[in-house]
Formats: sequence, structure tokens, C-alpha cells
Amino acid sequence: AIRFVVPRELRELNRWCVGHYVEREGKKPRKEPVSVHGGRASCNAPLTWSSFDDALAFFGRGEQDAQGVWFATGVVNEGDEIAYAGFDLDGCVDENGVVDPRALKIIGELRSYAEYSPSGRGIRILCRVPAGTRSIGANASGFEFYAGKRFLSVTGRHSFNALRELVTIDAQTPRRLYERYKAESNGSAP
Repeated sequence: AIRFVVPRELRELNRWCVGHYVEREGKKPRKEPVSVHGGRASCNAPLTWSSFDDALAFFGRGEQDAQGVWFATGVVNEGDEIAYAGFDLDGCVDENGVVDPRALKIIGELRSYAEYSPSGRGIRILCRVPAGTRSIGANASGFEFYAGKRFLSVTGRHSFNALRELVTIDAQTPRRLYERYKAESNGSAP
């Protein structure tokens, strides 16, 4: 059913690979992108990417202990004014499936395609942004935003709103939402 849930706009792009986990002795498994063409995929190397359908077929065959399909954020072509991006809100869904009100506020405000992360304990929100919008990496609040040079897993486990399309947000919105999310995490926001 992922084929019918992920926005068509993303499915039509050749920006996909398959993710899998590499076990490491005494450490948490490492996530690693795999190209359907063989070897590692790189978010900086478009020749290692494939179509959505090819990535989904590769995943469906269980190749390389595949753990799902991943999408490369960023501009499609050099010089494009718009980039594909995603918010990654870690740990915002509790063990009973209740979504943190801070995450629900962001989902409602953005009104873009949103889905549960592979673990079911986080939320991904995919959107478009002006090219050059700055990413916000991993931090203690669990709020991340990537506008390029990063793969995001895509599950198709969409249930937050009827919107199955992407919206374009301005370049300041990710930082503004991060600041609010962080402040609300610390209990210092209204």
C-alpha cells in the first residue's frame, strides 16, 4: 500500500535507495543506504539512486536485509530554486501511539505529507523549501530538519491528515518551528 500513499510527486523522482542496518559488536546497529544497482548509495551521488518502483521492488525481494525505502533530500537539478526536505521528529510517539502535542502542532501548521517513522515512535513530515534552506541536525530535543545531502526513510504509514501532497514552506519556517519545539520541550513556551 506504500505505493498508493507516498505522494506521487516523490514517487516520480529518481531519488530513492533502500536502507538496511549493519550490526556492530557492542553498539547500536548503523543505518546504511544501499543502491539497487549494487553497493552503497550516497546522498551526494545521484547515479546510486533509483526510481521509487525499483527501490520498492528491491526492498520487497529482501535484498541486503533491506529495512525500507529511503528518499534523498535536496534539489533535483543543479540550479533549481526548490529543494525536497523533511522534518524528523524522534521520540514524539509514546508506547500507546499517542503523539506529542508539539508534533501535532507542527503537522497541523505545515499541512504537508506526514507519516510515522519505521520504529513507530517518530514522525516524518516531507515538504518543499527554497534551495539553500539550512538543515538542523540531530539534537537533544529530537527535532531534525534536512533540506539536502541526507536520506530519509519513507514508510507510507500516513494517518495524520487527508493531505497526501507536499507543500512549499519558506526558508525561515524550519528554524522557527525548531525554536518553538525546543522551548516547549523545556517548558518555557506558552
